[in-house]
Amino acid sequence: MKITVKRAVVALCALVTAGSATASVGSPAYALGPGRVCMFLSLTGVPVLGHVGWAFRIDDSPQWIFGSTDSNEAGDRHVPKGAFNGAWWRRGTFDTVKSVFRTNRIDYTRYRCKDTPTSAVGAAAALAKDAKKWGYDLFENNCLDHAAKILNTYRGAVAPAPWSYPVPSEYFAVGLKRSGWEPARQL
Repeated sequence: MKITVKRAVVALCALVTAGSATASVGSPAYALGPGRVCMFLSLTGVPVLGHVGWAFRIDDSPQWIFGSTDSNEAGDRHVPKGAFNGAWWRRGTFDTVKSVFRTNRIDYTRYRCKDTPTSAVGAAAALAKDAKKWGYDLFENNCLDHAAKILNTYRGAVAPAPWSYPVPSEYFAVGLKRSGWEPARQL
């Protein structure tokens, strides 16, 4: 009975967190067991700086939720909060994740992943759906900020804070390596 009550409390916390998710999120409730996160890199999406996308696994299932903030169609360097910023998300197997990133117009070429001991799928999924309202700025509130926010909600501190490596290509190469992520792989 104690385990059932504990799981119910954890699930309730996840629902409350998911229901109140905004661009500013507190500590997530880790509702599910082990998980896995990945970050995808494009060196041509934003020349020199790089561009990133994200993915996280749904529990131990073969299903993933993944996406990115790929800028709006006009390519604006500033998009006000509430206006569409090019953020998108999808769901599929990991083969689908890799295929979508590989064929994306942003030209993602590499990815790295990390296993997590717990996961908050509901809270991270709610943020992913809400990301299209977050606006966009080239040097803050960008693809990297959005990816880190979603992945760190899935599993707190799984990725370094964006300000510690503010250039997406450096974050991917150095920041994730120093945070114990697996070596980069070609898509």
